[in-house]
Amino acid sequence: MRRAYGFLFFSLSCLGAAIGFTGQEEPLAEQQFKNISSFKGAKASEVIPAMEFMSASLKVSCDYCHTEDRSSDEKRTKETAREMIAMQRDINKRHFNGRNQVTCATCHAGHTHPISLPPVEGIEVRPRRSSDVSPASVLEAYGKAVGGDGAHPITGLRFEG
Repeated sequence: MRRAYGFLFFSLSCLGAAIGFTGQEEPLAEQQFKNISSFKGAKASEVIPAMEFMSASLKVSCDYCHTEDRSSDEKRTKETAREMIAMQRDINKRHFNGRNQVTCATCHAGHTHPISLPPVEGIEVRPRRSSDVSPASVLEAYGKAVGGDGAHPITGLRFEG
């Protein structure tokens, strides 16, 4: 058993040396990045993976929240992201003993605005707007759905697109 622990310690030591651990503490986010507010106190190496997670959760690129100058607060979406991070942390602190159970993906599921309906397998919950659909065709489809022939239920007139 001691031999197994010794080998494990040796392996981890070699891995640490190979990826550059020097025994010094890793810099904090605010030491490496300009204008950090939501990640103050976090390790600098955690910032980019967190940003990538947020980007994937909303299916957006970095420029959705950032300008070319990443430290700029020019875009409102950056402030919204900060507010959402604070909300998420508060929910996890209050209801999950600080465990990261609620994330951006929990509510956004790949959309820029939170989804208010639960996902149903095989059904897209976001309505898709199409220029191919006219009000007349919607009314005609409604008329057929309620048992008619597509004509207005009272007047009997057909809607022309």
